[in-house]
Amino acid sequence: TRSSDGQNFSTVGTVVSSGGNTQTAYSFEDNNIPLGTSYYRLAQVDKDGGTHLSKIVTLVRRKAGIYVDRFPNPAKNTLTVTVQGESNGNIHVLVADMQGRPVLQQQWQKTQQQMNKTINIGALQSGIYQLSITSGTEKQVLSFVKY
Repeated sequence: TRSSDGQNFSTVGTVVSSGGNTQTAYSFEDNNIPLGTSYYRLAQVDKDGGTHLSKIVTLVRRKAGIYVDRFPNPAKNTLTVTVQGESNGNIHVLVADMQGRPVLQQQWQKTQQQMNKTINIGALQSGIYQLSITSGTEKQVLSFVKY
């Protein structure tokens, strides 16, 4: 899980257990780390539903680039997209279904470090979609659920 304030955490990925009683190494890479300070912790969920939280680890990202987030997820009629980064200019937005077919495309103009835009997804059928944000040579891809 990741947090921007060290208090409110949200899931950024899940790794499923391989099962068994042997010691196994697991890994997960967060490819969409926001600029600034982020707080991480692991949440281990046992088969019986019990949860164990790790110590909180702090990471500071100073590298230029873009950070993209979306909320709510799942979403019903609108999806708010946050694009953060030092570079400004044209942003290409593409929403594709799970077969890779484009279902929505937009062009945005980013003029400040952080930009929030709302996409109307009310006409989309329920399902899982890929949100692709391209700024210059950098591209971020996130999934979201439409219900």
